[in-house]
Amino acid sequence: MTKRVCLFIAATSSFPVGLTTTDNMRNLNNSTSCRVPPISPFLTALPDGREVIIGYMTDLQLSETFAMIQEAAQQSNGFGIDEYSNENEFRQDITGGYCFAVTLKETGELIASFILAISRFYRGSTVADPFVIVKSTERRRGIGEFCLQSAVDLASELGFIGMYVDCFSNNRGMLKIIENTGGFARVGCLPLGGQMKTGEIVGSVIFYRDLRREE
Repeated sequence: MTKRVCLFIAATSSFPVGLTTTDNMRNLNNSTSCRVPPISPFLTALPDGREVIIGYMTDLQLSETFAMIQEAAQQSNGFGIDEYSNENEFRQDITGGYCFAVTLKETGELIASFILAISRFYRGSTVADPFVIVKSTERRRGIGEFCLQSAVDLASELGFIGMYVDCFSNNRGMLKIIENTGGFARVGCLPLGGQMKTGEIVGSVIFYRDLRREE
């Protein structure tokens, strides 16, 4: 099954990256095989002005992210109801990828996550497949679009040569955001993309963005 990108999106936002590299990143927890991104945590601002820190996701935050994905699936919002049967299956699906947490500077609360997984549409490890999930209480504030742009910027910084995104055909908000973000081309579709909680089977639309042109 292909992976989904779950975006709860509002207005357009810009993202000043300002990345730095470091050799002192946190060691990986043994329970996950995600790679430690060679990018130090950095401070930036959400579209609503709140300051957030984007950094490497901890093991606990990975579990929180899985819980958010399951909640979205129950709402038929970007993830299929049978996408993951358990957390271990989710962790196996993101093996070899980079996991990022978006936390509020003042409280440390996790409000969104995005993962640069290895795309299954490319026979190699240099094309990304982004997961994006936003906490339900933080929807409609532009955070989903903020995370998608962040994922694109970081994928390029980390040396990915391209990015595939597949989106359920009934997720109109997500489709509009991908098309408006710029740089993505619609390259195909899957007639059987996933199953909603209602039992409905929906297709997936596939987009591609060539990151080699962004220097």
